[in-house]
Amino acid sequence: MQSLAVEIFASCATKSISFEMKWIPRDLNTGADCLSRIIDFDDYALNNDIFRMLDLRWGPHSVDRFACNYNTELASFNSRFYQSGAEVVDVFTQDWKFENNWLVPPVSLIVRVINLCYVVPVRKSSYFWLVLSQDGRHWSPFVHDWLLLPDHKSLFFRGKAKNRLFGAKNLCFKAADLRVKFNVSE
Repeated sequence: MQSLAVEIFASCATKSISFEMKWIPRDLNTGADCLSRIIDFDDYALNNDIFRMLDLRWGPHSVDRFACNYNTELASFNSRFYQSGAEVVDVFTQDWKFENNWLVPPVSLIVRVINLCYVVPVRKSSYFWLVLSQDGRHWSPFVHDWLLLPDHKSLFFRGKAKNRLFGAKNLCFKAADLRVKFNVSE
């Protein structure tokens, strides 16, 4: 933070910019206060060794679409919230079709990104399961390939929110990586 503050100071001095700090009570600054309290409960990452295995099978991947600066698997990444180094904050504003996208989406966004390759919990009681497996036993026709990920005590790593589902020692579900294509003529 110190080096960033010095850089800002130097830039302002060079450009003859002056600014004044002012403390604002929390009740008068609700917008910033609300943003400072956001906890990303979907913050998790897949084990690096598993990523490398999947990247060898279906890669090379070019963009990590749901990452942050401390868990990205690729140099090019997009983030759900502002992160230094992220190319884009809102991944849904991007054209994904010319990239080999690496997706480990937040569980709440799985249905929205169900047209590519991604890691998904195998939870038949989840709201998204009927989209992936219409009869509950077989994958839907758009799932072209899949791989059940190995039981591994560190399959996922917890994010900074230290949520209780991903990154737990003993997961109560399996996970799969799906290769999905809606263009059935390929």
